[in-house]
Amino acid sequence: AARAADDEELVKLAKKKLTTSRKELKAVLAQQTARLYEAMCAGRTWTATDWREFLLQHPLVGQLVSRLVWVSEPGPRERLFRPTGDGSLIDADDDTVELPDDVRVGLAHRVSVGEHTSRAWQSHLADYEVTPLFDQFANALPMLDRNATEVTDLKGHLTDTFSFRGVATKRGYQRGPAEDGAWFSEYTKPFTGAGLTAVLEFTGSYVPEENFACATIGLSFRDRRRKPVPLSDVPDVLLAESYADYAALAALGPFDPEWQKKAGV
Repeated sequence: AARAADDEELVKLAKKKLTTSRKELKAVLAQQTARLYEAMCAGRTWTATDWREFLLQHPLVGQLVSRLVWVSEPGPRERLFRPTGDGSLIDADDDTVELPDDVRVGLAHRVSVGEHTSRAWQSHLADYEVTPLFDQFANALPMLDRNATEVTDLKGHLTDTFSFRGVATKRGYQRGPAEDGAWFSEYTKPFTGAGLTAVLEFTGSYVPEENFACATIGLSFRDRRRKPVPLSDVPDVLLAESYADYAALAALGPFDPEWQKKAGV
């Protein structure tokens, strides 16, 4: 609240700047969260020096970094750790981790560290009441034909277009381009660092959207030229995370043998 001696115009200007800063802060944190998630999916790493300077010690991003589990370079010196409030690095057993300048640092994931280590870190985070920025240890790599270009094992799970849109957009997907008759049949999510776009195909909806029955069809990936790529060219973590998105959409409703008829295909 302004004091009696404060300049009214300066108070208004200060409040306007504060409101703008809050909006910008919210946008920046959302953007950086998405960038860190994509870094995990694409397997990006940083030198330990860069990781400290540009991530850990950054006044905003550092708050996000402390809610994630990191791993040093693969090999004999590999260590998993997380930053604490006092700036130290600890492992799942609460032991201090030293991070040499000559190692590389990336984000841990269940696919790369295994189920046993994943459970240990899930317990550690819960014990310390750390709310993960996003779940790094839930999604395993499914058994798939990596020579294929599409996953369709959950085809035919019936739901409605509004529910499908709600889950897809919450998971970071955007509506695909409309075709003839203002009809679209996919939601997409780009992973720029990997040069790939995840594509969730369903039976379709209109623009503007109406709520009616729809069904899941498949998951696939395209390269920068919008050409389909085999699953073997998709990083393991990215495939595991995208398949979890596909499964979440299928979980909106059971498989229906008459899905084509009910969805109007």
